[in-house]
Order: sequence, then C-alpha cells, then structure tokens
Amino acid sequence: MPSARMLNRRRVENTNWRVAGALLTCLGIAFNRFVVTLQTQSLPTLSFDTFMIYWPSIQEWAVVLGVLSYGVAQALAGAGSITAIRSRRSSR
Repeated sequence: MPSARMLNRRRVENTNWRVAGALLTCLGIAFNRFVVTLQTQSLPTLSFDTFMIYWPSIQEWAVVLGVLSYGVAQALAGAGSITAIRSRRSSR
C-alpha cells in the first residue's frame, strides 16, 4: 500500500495519504520482526515436540517502539519544515 499510493499524483500530494503510508511502513517493519521470530520458534519440527508459546522480549518491544517513534519523529519534522517553507513563500 505505501508504494501503491505513489502511483497517483493526488495521493502523493495529500498529507493524509503520506501519513497513512508512513504508519503502514513502520507497522510492517515492526510486525515483520515478530513474524520472523514467531514462525521459527513456535512450529514443532519433530513428532514429540509440542507447540511453544511465544511472547516478545523487552528488547523486541524496544525495537518496535523505536521504529514507530522514528516514524512519528520524521512525520513531525516533515510537518514542521513544510510549515516553515510555506510561511517563507507567503512572506515574499
């Protein structure tokens, strides 16, 4: 979805679509971490193995929060710079 929105010019220029694309990208990165870990640890490989219950460690939650906070910081920085650029253009 984030890359598909780039196909339409109106969506590229719309702030709501930009924010949605950024959030989906960050969530995709975060969930990909869980998918890679979950699939390799929870499936029984031998006949006598049992299913394991997986819960992410604090380090994995920290990675997720780091990625999400980085996305929020980028969105806020972008919104601030866009506002500064627009105010400079209007003052000319």
